[in-house]
Amino acid sequence: MIASLEGTVGAIGADSVVVVIGGIGYRVYAGPPTLAAAREGSTLKVHTHHLVREDLQALYGFRTTEELGFFELLMTVA
Repeated sequence: MIASLEGTVGAIGADSVVVVIGGIGYRVYAGPPTLAAAREGSTLKVHTHHLVREDLQALYGFRTTEELGFFELLMTVA
């Protein structure tokens, strides 16, 4: 399980950011507050939820542990 990532912002998309760590780019899906804080070339730390399913692996990133906790609470209801 990947609990957090800290690295250089390589790219910013409409719903995700690529965090580059040691030459590997991790696509992290994020909401508007996290995307607004990201700047290409700057350092970004995100707390992550690593979703693993039979047909999908995805990282969801959040600026604070409180945001992550709320997301994980919502995931238990869904």
